[in-house]
Amino acid sequence: MPTWFQKAVNNGLLALVADGVHKLNPRTERRAPERMEEGQLYTIHGVYRGGFEVPLLFAVTRNKSEDDYVTIFGKMKEAVQAVPSDTPNTEPQLRIVVDFKMAAINAARAVFPLSSTEGCAWHLTQAWVRNRNRLGLLRFLKGGERDPRVVHWGKTLKGLPFLPRDHFHLVNALTVVPVEHSHPAYEPCQNFLDYFNRTWMRGPFESMWCKYLVKELRTTNLAENFHGRLRGLFSGKKHPKFDELITMLQEITAAAASRMNRMVE
Repeated sequence: MPTWFQKAVNNGLLALVADGVHKLNPRTERRAPERMEEGQLYTIHGVYRGGFEVPLLFAVTRNKSEDDYVTIFGKMKEAVQAVPSDTPNTEPQLRIVVDFKMAAINAARAVFPLSSTEGCAWHLTQAWVRNRNRLGLLRFLKGGERDPRVVHWGKTLKGLPFLPRDHFHLVNALTVVPVEHSHPAYEPCQNFLDYFNRTWMRGPFESMWCKYLVKELRTTNLAENFHGRLRGLFSGKKHPKFDELITMLQEITAAAASRMNRMVE
């Protein structure tokens, strides 16, 4: 176990932030039976006391199945538990921030059962916007058909992540469409409300998106920003060669180790 990794874990590991990028994993030969470019480069960052973060794990995968994520998070857990401590093999209790891919969520929950698996607020907003537009609500929020009642209703729903969940029953917007039945916005609003309650108020995402009193790590942005910088190091080149990718990741790991060593000296 590298010394810098031990220092990282012992310095107060609070959270893991994970994200995948689909244009930095290598290509395979044209006739290869399994296509590497159908997988991803998946990165897990550790966040420590004081907000310091460092990439801890890189995984290049052929697929994005739940088994793949179980392997990834399993290796992460093995590494954390291998660090010498006064309580060896203790089950980690961390915040784990991911996007809303069920395969990753199920794996994180299975591997880290005592940790809190949380969703990314940015991905949450994007999902809501996509479905709002798909269901035909956008024209009632801006433009000539804009209706202030629909706008206010939409803003109320948008603010829900920052409200305590035990106050949700006080929010009329969760149960009441803001316009009369004869209004052309009624059906799109009702359809969105049905989607919202079905997808976010119940089911596997139910406990993942409340950000009340969460002041840090509401999103996976630090991991996504890291991948953006990594793409820049490859000058925007897609699917670099495997040896080029490994060399770059080794250099990044060395730089992270140096930062961690300086911080804890």
